Amino acid sequence: MQPLISHIGRATVIVRDEDEALGFYRDLLGLDVLFDGTLPDGTRLVHVGPAHTRTGLWLLRARTPEQHALIGRQTAGLPLLVLNTYDCRGTYLRLRDLGVRFQAPPTETATDVWVHLEDLYGNPIVLVELR
Repeated sequence: MQPLISHIGRATVIVRDEDEALGFYRDLLGLDVLFDGTLPDGTRLVHVGPAHTRTGLWLLRARTPEQHALIGRQTAGLPLLVLNTYDCRGTYLRLRDLGVRFQAPPTETATDVWVHLEDLYGNPIVLVELR
């Protein structure tokens, strides 16, 4: 039997400004802009992610006071997302040198190497190299 869900398509992060968020997710993390367009009502939709996958992240501007209050804490301090890399230590050093905030240096286990970083709003993100 074929599974009901084939893959995760997109997750959402609430942002203050799409261009500001692109400065982090595209320019620092190196994600590709998969879509950047405007709906007839003026809503801008920005979708970033690795170009070779179907999974991505919507960078959606907060519009209401409730949404603005959630910027940087929409997951209540739990990881917003997990990003996989082929070289956690190398990526950590490169991003650290670019000014990305990390909670601690990478941790190595028998099955992976991981590190926690924060996006420009303080959302926690886990960077993982699976072995």
